Amino acid sequence: MLKSALLAAAIGLLVVGTAQSATVTYAVDDVRSADGVVRGRLCADAARFPGGDCPYAAESPAQAGSVRLVFKDVAPGRYAFSVFHDANANGRLDMPTEGFAFGNDAGFPPRFEAAVIAVLGDTDAKVHLNYLTRRAEAVQAPATGETGAAAPPGVVKIDLRADGLYGALYAPAGAGDHRPGRLGRRPGRDQQSDGRIYAARLCGAGSGLLARAGSAADA
Repeated sequence: MLKSALLAAAIGLLVVGTAQSATVTYAVDDVRSADGVVRGRLCADAARFPGGDCPYAAESPAQAGSVRLVFKDVAPGRYAFSVFHDANANGRLDMPTEGFAFGNDAGFPPRFEAAVIAVLGDTDAKVHLNYLTRRAEAVQAPATGETGAAAPPGVVKIDLRADGLYGALYAPAGAGDHRPGRLGRRPGRDQQSDGRIYAARLCGAGSGLLARAGSAADA
């Protein structure tokens, strides 16, 4: 009789212990590189999400592609998930260069309810990292490529390339020194036209941003 009671009590404790402990595994996809660490947190309090002190944290060395974060001994409940790729391993998210994500791939800025999952037992989930900047190799200006339209009569085209951007700057002919920032002046009727840069096209590699400046005469 005593043995049966002790056995029942032991089974009860085992069941309670199992119900109060779970493993939550997150697959974090689209990690850009193997630099640094991928860090994630499970937050039970909406007031502390996403940047506050959360009860569960996990991390894993980064690797390009996918990383698994494993949270052990998680009590049953509702938790909002946040994760970031700490590429420089300084312990904080450095935007815009480092990737981040929230539970259920919730958008930014995140809402607790949008990023929450229910943990009733062992749980698996997945998110995809978002980076606000493109890969470094993608933004380098090509040695060759689009150079802009040919200048029409009476116009000089200035080719500009710097910091992963390339552009074509157009200015009236006869404006003097056409180096950037060195448009010269000549007296008389040409003075007003010296400052008229009427079209500039700045292009990233593969994408374009068209900027136009109207006839802005020098003061």
